[in-house]
Amino acid sequence: MLYLIAHVQVSFGENYEKKLSSVVRVSVNDSIDGIGARCEITCPLNARIEKDGGTPFIAPVRTAFKTGDKVRVKAWYDDYRERTLFEGYVYQIREGTPSTIVCEDQVYLLRRGILNKVWNKPVKLKEILQYVCSSQGVEVSDDVADVEFIKFSIKDSSPLYVLQQIKSEMWLVVTFRDKKLVATGISATKGNNVKLASDRNVIGCNIQQPDGVWKQFKLKVEYTDKNGKKKSFTVGDKEGQIRVVDCTSVTKENAESFVNTHVLDNLRTGMYEGTLTTLLYPEVKLFSLVDYKDKSFSSLNGTYKVKRVGVTIDTQGCRQTLTLAQIASDMPVPQTTLSNG
Repeated sequence: MLYLIAHVQVSFGENYEKKLSSVVRVSVNDSIDGIGARCEITCPLNARIEKDGGTPFIAPVRTAFKTGDKVRVKAWYDDYRERTLFEGYVYQIREGTPSTIVCEDQVYLLRRGILNKVWNKPVKLKEILQYVCSSQGVEVSDDVADVEFIKFSIKDSSPLYVLQQIKSEMWLVVTFRDKKLVATGISATKGNNVKLASDRNVIGCNIQQPDGVWKQFKLKVEYTDKNGKKKSFTVGDKEGQIRVVDCTSVTKENAESFVNTHVLDNLRTGMYEGTLTTLLYPEVKLFSLVDYKDKSFSSLNGTYKVKRVGVTIDTQGCRQTLTLAQIASDMPVPQTTLSNG
């Protein structure tokens, strides 16, 4: 197979005035399973640096980079436009032969600071996120689930820890899109639309039908009624895998709407899921809708939502690996059953 040579530019510094000339490998990973994107840049222990277009010089990685430096990675083929693969900050430097510079996007900023805040009256999730993110100058997107808490408190926690707790307890996708925080269901967040085909721009396909059936889920949602009594209801597929969602700090009405709109959306997939591998183009982002056509296996044709984007550039060329799940148009209608818990 013919590999196209990908040009890589790693810029760093407050105004991206420095450039890393000796790059061995770049790996970028952005997934709904975590919070934020991560980039690992592999280079020689003694890196070759250019500054403001001057004469290149050699410097040890530990002196050339420091934690918190702004980093931007671009890549392109000859006669193709540049793609910005990553923008963020140096998180960690692993010295060795070769060395690795680990970078994070806006999530790096949210590692800093300690927060303490109590809301003793009803508060929207978006207001909580705005408080958490504004402490470090991070913006919140409009893509935030409409959840109202009866009360909410933060005690001696970093902004990132608060987001991790919300993500795990509320079963939300919490990550960044265009440098803004989103907290919602995967289908509720919009991405670009991309057309991919097995005979045109896809070089590898590993899409399968998991267990021969759709993944089905039944959620047990625990909440507190107006009298302070704990109750629960179930929603989803009667024979599905059981999951417990703690909504004891959310009103019953709000909890029911929330789990139907967002939580089930994040857990369910269509009949097919897996990975597609492409070259550097076309550009595909997290949450993108992919219209896929398979020349050999027409059953794989359909619309998929992108759950992870991984880009790797090394001496073997560039690979863009997309993890996606098919969007099913005929999902069963969720059914709700009340109980006393």
